[in-house]
Amino acid sequence: MKKLDFVKAAVSFVVGSSATIVVRQIINQAMPSDKVTDRAAALVSGYVLGQIVSEHTKEWTNSKIDETVAKLNEWRGKTKEITPEED
Repeated sequence: MKKLDFVKAAVSFVVGSSATIVVRQIINQAMPSDKVTDRAAALVSGYVLGQIVSEHTKEWTNSKIDETVAKLNEWRGKTKEITPEED
């Protein structure tokens, strides 16, 4: 695993887990109930919505990491301009 892949995985895990916790807390606050079925529904919906949010935050954080790495490489002068070959 490359260093960059490790960083992406770690950031995605932290951001995704945090987003899932926030979503579940919002649902629990919106649906206070003593019924078992309501608590089960809140748990399942919190998990599903948390996973959806987690997937979107993963895409966003990965794109921001890629942009940052590209800027750093450009700043350090390590990027080469790629031009299409002429036939």
